Amino acid sequence: MLDNRLVVVSGKGGVGKSAVTAGLALKAAAHGARVLVIGMTEPLGLAEHVGVERLTYEAREVHPGISALAIDRPAALDEYIRLQLRVPRAAPTAQLTRALTVLAETAPGIREIITMGKPVFEVWASRWDHVIVDAPPLGQLASYLRAPQAVASIVPAGRI
Repeated sequence: MLDNRLVVVSGKGGVGKSAVTAGLALKAAAHGARVLVIGMTEPLGLAEHVGVERLTYEAREVHPGISALAIDRPAALDEYIRLQLRVPRAAPTAQLTRALTVLAETAPGIREIITMGKPVFEVWASRWDHVIVDAPPLGQLASYLRAPQAVASIVPAGRI
């Protein structure tokens, strides 16, 4: 499993996804890998398993070789806007972010794409040998994985 740069851990609710995520991260780090673990939906469970009180959107080292963060949709959307529009970090994007947050909460698939975009971005950024995602239960994960197709069916091609 750790031959892949992106590992998504899912399963039925309450079966120990966060524990498996933390265990995989520890195994990879023990072999010298730089690992990022990402909590998608219930960051408190993952935080407990990586030994911190709470996770934020900013990655922070929680164990030698392991950093962790929790998905925060408004922060992820703001980061996406800055990357796509090449807006400097200091420039204000609050109004645009608020408008797009409303769109993301109402348009099918946008919320899921924003959420899944962070793990994919972190893989592309190449700061980590492995990105391990503590994903929602399988029933919910399916909507995240179908989101790009749903959006593509209603949005014309081109840069978003």
